[in-house]
Amino acid sequence: MKLDQNQLNLLTARLLSEEKEKQWLEVKDSFYEPHSIGEYLSALANSDDIANQRKGYLRCGIDDATLSVVGTSFYPSKKKHKGQVLEFWLNQMLQTKIGFDMYEFTYENKKLVLCAVNAAAGEPVNFG
Repeated sequence: MKLDQNQLNLLTARLLSEEKEKQWLEVKDSFYEPHSIGEYLSALANSDDIANQRKGYLRCGIDDATLSVVGTSFYPSKKKHKGQVLEFWLNQMLQTKIGFDMYEFTYENKKLVLCAVNAAAGEPVNFG
């Protein structure tokens, strides 16, 4: 089920309350390198299973050092890789289909991207 703006705001506020990155939570200020995104999604899915979390999150538009909202210029819906829409390409490259969603939204008047990936269920997730 896709999250609406209100749900994204509540989730973002909850994730911002974390005082640092976790096994299941990664932050980047502005980020776009398809292979690295895929590796992060794989690692987060595998970490979720270990950390007893249902989902892992990669947030773009958050300062790595201060964890403050800075916004991003990354628009995954407009990016293609190897002639394919980024989200479709990532989904094809994740071995063990676990499911993930990418959201582009505004929070505190700044653009954020949230990648929410489901936890691996018993079988490790590989990328590539």
